[in-house]
Amino acid sequence: MKACFVLAILVCVGLTVSAQKNDDISDELCYACEELAKLIQESKQRGIPLEEVDEKVRKLCHLLPGFLEILCDYELIPDIDQMYNQTEDISPRDQCVKLELCNN
Repeated sequence: MKACFVLAILVCVGLTVSAQKNDDISDELCYACEELAKLIQESKQRGIPLEEVDEKVRKLCHLLPGFLEILCDYELIPDIDQMYNQTEDISPRDQCVKLELCNN
């Protein structure tokens, strides 16, 4: 259920990203990163293994429209394992700042 919610958010973000300036893309990517980090954190707390989380995120990314799918593939997916392993150490926002997907 949460995966559907995140997917819906990312689809909405994708639609707005395609209509906005490049300056706003970083804000949208940051938001998507934070939502993904929250989903990963919740999944880890429920005992879902990294491999399963990775597989689900990849499937979600491939359902996104155009440019957001590309951002997801190249900016978010490569960091899934790092985000999964740091969930107890730092907040989702701080994870995304550390990954340089959000501004300080």
